Amino acid sequence: MLAAAPLPGCGTQASVSAATTLIVVRHAEREPGDDPPLNAEGSKRAQALAQVLEQSGVTAIYTTQYVRNRQTAEPLSARAGIPVSIRPIDFDAPTSYVADLLEDVRREHRGGVVVVIGHANGMNAQVFAQLGGVGPGPNRYEDLYVATLPYDAPPRWILGTYGGRSSLDP
Repeated sequence: MLAAAPLPGCGTQASVSAATTLIVVRHAEREPGDDPPLNAEGSKRAQALAQVLEQSGVTAIYTTQYVRNRQTAEPLSARAGIPVSIRPIDFDAPTSYVADLLEDVRREHRGGVVVVIGHANGMNAQVFAQLGGVGPGPNRYEDLYVATLPYDAPPRWILGTYGGRSSLDP
């Protein structure tokens, strides 16, 4: 029988088992316009996200009200068999939006795996910063940032990518 040991710096075994995993990505590539759908490249990226996270045990998916965010979430939602939670964002107040979102994630999904499909214009950077991340947040289309949120210790981040480089990123 294997016994799990606490991760360094994460406190007791109870805090590790109660840890929430938060995965933060930007919506996939989109057509031009105010609230456009995904373009062909974005549709492929949304499928790639579903494939990458298929075995991760996703328990909740959050997006904003925009079509591009919802369409990025749809393949993952279908594979995981869970609905997408839509939280309308006011881009004039991303700091309070993110604080409320993170409070809900910690309260409602403790021990779960939560995916947040956000935006590069402040929301994702706020999530990263409010959880102790240093440097730019997940702003490129390929960015996939994973935070472990122990109950009684600081968050830890893993910064990764998925789906390949985007033709829209510099």
